[in-house]
Amino acid sequence: MILVTGASGYIGSQLVADLLARDQQVRVLMRTPRSGLSSAIDCRLVDDFSLPQVKDAMKGVSAVIHLAGRAHSFNERNTDRETAYKTANRDLTLSLARAATESRVSRFVFMSTVKVYGDSVADRICESDSPRPIDAYGRSKLAAEVGLTGIARSTGMETVIVRSPIVYGPHCPGNVRRLCNWVKTGIPLPFGAIRNRRSMIGVRNLTDLLILAARAPRAADQIFVVSDGYPVSTPQMVRSLAEGLGVHPRLFNISPGLLALAGTVGGYRSELERLCGSLEVDASRVRDVLGWRPLHSTHHGLVEAGASFRAVREPSARASA
Repeated sequence: MILVTGASGYIGSQLVADLLARDQQVRVLMRTPRSGLSSAIDCRLVDDFSLPQVKDAMKGVSAVIHLAGRAHSFNERNTDRETAYKTANRDLTLSLARAATESRVSRFVFMSTVKVYGDSVADRICESDSPRPIDAYGRSKLAAEVGLTGIARSTGMETVIVRSPIVYGPHCPGNVRRLCNWVKTGIPLPFGAIRNRRSMIGVRNLTDLLILAARAPRAADQIFVVSDGYPVSTPQMVRSLAEGLGVHPRLFNISPGLLALAGTVGGYRSELERLCGSLEVDASRVRDVLGWRPLHSTHHGLVEAGASFRAVREPSARASA
């Protein structure tokens, strides 16, 4: 039995579907009831992830895949972001891990993020690089990793930490969706001269890896930086999304320096940096250790993402990236 948290989220819903497709027994922890769940899923409702609440739900569980938490938000308005992120991403994670050890769960897979390395990284990120998170989200995830490692050392429970870049796929939320909206409108986009390199991972590639991380003996007590394997540029993203949407990609060239200046003057420089900057990871270790290979290429995944939005009516194509 594998227990999944965050099953109602974008990654979690795909993970549960993939586990069921592989005839895996699945139990999910949820705070609020959700309609439409498969009858094959053992759903347990809890108020929080504290030890008394979840200890009973851990009975018969061999591995936990923990996805629940406070997601990274570029437009966070909470004045005490540090506390909010630590409560959701560190404290609840460690409480869940302690409950798992009490119930003799053998493995705990934790969904972390490449944000633990910060935003500005000169070279390709790999597992041996020193974490230097620069925001509350990254710090809370790193604090959860440190706490999990301590629990594992003192109890013997195996842990697997997966540090992921941006996740995309059909009907995905976030920046890929916003970029897709822009492409869909047919407005000319000034990204033709951008030569950045950005690592990503498709949602089905990620869930395939998470399932392997929960099962493979060689994954025990490992940290993995993951991606599809080949970084893409913003123009490549636009062209792949346009192919899926069935539209012509409308790109024109503006020098990166002038684009950055326009972003500064217009007050959206940080949004442009996230869209047009580089963040490349070296995912060779997970391939070497686990023999894992992505199911789909980034191009295939982006085309599929674009196709999923073909008939979707968005409230606005001007949302910030």
